[in-house]
Amino acid sequence: MATREDLHVAQRAARSSLPQEEADDQSRQVVETLLLLLLPVIVVVVLSMLSPRSPSPTPTPTVEAELLQLPWGVWIDAVLDDEGRDVWEVASPSGTMAIVEANADAFGASLQLRLPTGEEVASAAMGAPYLQAMLSDDEVYVVEVTAQSLGAYRIRAREVVPVELDWGKVVKASLGADDGGEGVWKVESVSGGTVVVEVSSGDFDTIVRLISTTGEEIAQNDDIRDDNTDSRLHTTLPGPGVYVVEVTAFPQLDGARGEGEYEIRAREIVPEALDWNGRVTEATLGGGAEEHGVWIVKGAAGQMISVEAQSDVLDTSLRVLSATGEEIARSEEMDMDNGSARVRTILPREGSYMVEVTAAGEERNGPYTVRGARGYSSVVNGR
Repeated sequence: MATREDLHVAQRAARSSLPQEEADDQSRQVVETLLLLLLPVIVVVVLSMLSPRSPSPTPTPTVEAELLQLPWGVWIDAVLDDEGRDVWEVASPSGTMAIVEANADAFGASLQLRLPTGEEVASAAMGAPYLQAMLSDDEVYVVEVTAQSLGAYRIRAREVVPVELDWGKVVKASLGADDGGEGVWKVESVSGGTVVVEVSSGDFDTIVRLISTTGEEIAQNDDIRDDNTDSRLHTTLPGPGVYVVEVTAFPQLDGARGEGEYEIRAREIVPEALDWNGRVTEATLGGGAEEHGVWIVKGAAGQMISVEAQSDVLDTSLRVLSATGEEIARSEEMDMDNGSARVRTILPREGSYMVEVTAAGEERNGPYTVRGARGYSSVVNGR
């Protein structure tokens, strides 16, 4: 027979089992709810795994312009298509000058010469007749032609080997159809100072240009004077290095370029400073580097200057040039004794200028004096 103690134990056991059963029921309800919520997601994942996969989209490759072969010395007929851009390939050994020309009747083209890496070597703006540059590496170069209009055009690349021009030496040469109507020379300056390049010819009207190895024009001259079609340029070089001198002929009335013999000479000179305090300086025009007197003056923008030269044996002539060789003013006719020249001008900008003294008559050698002053006062013979 069960005792009272046994009944109490049984009652306690029954009471303790009720909360556990309720907790189990709650856990089952939570699991069932989660399964119901996750069932759509599980179905979608399973269906996607069972369905065939579509291929991943292939990225669109970058299309480079087709490289066209550009032979040396031959005019090529071409057409700019919808892209308005053609890319040509040309190979050249080092030490040569490349001249690339492009022309069209309906539009102007821009030219760019660059290395395969994209580094620009030289360029010509839209409408410019050509680009030129010294090629320093044995490379395959890229020539790009672009335009805002479309249509037919012609292109040619020429390879020119510049001839070494010794300083101070007079060299005889000729222009003709075989050399493309131009003489190409190179000079090397160690000092990067002032240079004079003179070209003379009895056969044609000369033009001389001094350009950098990338084709940038530094200075040019057509006629020395209105009555002299020879050429002479003065300029101060940007610095030491190799420079190219180009000789061409001024076009004739029928459009043809002149041909024939010419002489060329390039000289490095050291200009002297011109005293602005009215002091008379004695000098001599002679042979070689002293054939032209070159003086350096400094002034401010808008400053008036007067420079006068006098000689008893020479018919002197004066020019004021910028540091790059641009002519600012030249001597005027003077109501004074023969042999005197005067130039008066207003300086366009602050900086250094060159005063060139030459002999205009048949006599080119002899002594002269030069004196400068600020303002327009006459300084020769106290006038």
